[in-house]
Amino acid sequence: MKNTNLKRPFQLAKDVFGSANKNMGSHEELSYQDTKSFLLAHQDIRIAKLGYTCLELNEGLGLCHIDRPWAINPEGDGARYHWVALLAQDAAIKSHFYLTAAFSPQPYLEYGQLRILVSCDVERLEMALQRVVSFLQNLVHFLSVNRLNQAINTQAKDLLDDLKKLIVLTLDEIPIDQHALDLFRSG
Repeated sequence: MKNTNLKRPFQLAKDVFGSANKNMGSHEELSYQDTKSFLLAHQDIRIAKLGYTCLELNEGLGLCHIDRPWAINPEGDGARYHWVALLAQDAAIKSHFYLTAAFSPQPYLEYGQLRILVSCDVERLEMALQRVVSFLQNLVHFLSVNRLNQAINTQAKDLLDDLKKLIVLTLDEIPIDQHALDLFRSG
């Protein structure tokens, strides 16, 4: 399953663990479209299908801009219930990241002299993504007769926390030298 259009793994890591939906611009649009296209192209893989379904459901919730589904709508409920607004995109990005790592010939990311191991329990990831899809599907039906509330926002945060724990990045190798010291100074 080799894909020559895969995003550089370190950039994906920044997308996955960076601050989502803040000051969205053209980079965020390209990242969103890249993830959506990637997941659509790999629909034969369950994790991709679940990630893509999250994006589709998100577009119908009204928490993000209709014409810019990667950006939270600050005038609607998206700003007030930001965990719900972030959930679908976070799940999709984690699906994209996991599959990119799985397709990679090496189980680690390299950035300069750093080597970071990527590990994930695939079954747990799949189950967590299924829980997100079920949550979003139920939310679509719920919102047809009700309004969002803090309890739903808390459920979304719990699902985000579960997803966060599933893909583990471990620093495998860093030489203790001047570059390592510079990392302390730059932070």
